Amino acid sequence: SLFFLMIRRPPGSTLFPYPTLFRSLRFEYSGTDPVVLGQVTLREGGALRDTTPAETAPPINGESYLVESGDIGVEIAGTGRMTKTGPGEVELLRSNANYTGQVVVEQGTLSTEVEWAASPLDDEHAIIVRKGGILGSAAGRKKIVLDGGSLEGPADGVIEVVAPSTIRAARSLTITAPITGTSDL
Repeated sequence: SLFFLMIRRPPGSTLFPYPTLFRSLRFEYSGTDPVVLGQVTLREGGALRDTTPAETAPPINGESYLVESGDIGVEIAGTGRMTKTGPGEVELLRSNANYTGQVVVEQGTLSTEVEWAASPLDDEHAIIVRKGGILGSAAGRKKIVLDGGSLEGPADGVIEVVAPSTIRAARSLTITAPITGTSDL
């Protein structure tokens, strides 16, 4: 597999425990086991992509993800927390089927073209959307906590509203999730 990223790697190690900043450099990895990384940071419109077909590409398993803007074109896996910050947009382009970590959208838009992995419907595995944050899609069995943010895509899990929030759609929107909470929507 060929990934486009910048990575600091200790000599002779297959584990990448150090912070990883993705840019436009290339990194080669052969194997099907997940590529285990420390903190993954994506910003300034960066891209994390794999040049192999999706069915043969190894997933990325980050200890945590700090994403500001750009796109992730590789499968992500594991339970590392993902935090979306900054006013830009981050788009997840490949499978999230093996990712069950908590996602916090602090600011900007986080969207995906594929379903989120089925996860326990609790706060530890939830997608939390804070004021100033927009979740573009919540398809898949995940708990969504609207903490002042906005949901703009389909939702299949459970939606909990804990602060005044919005659900909006450009044309139509299907929500098959129960909506609970103690705040305004």
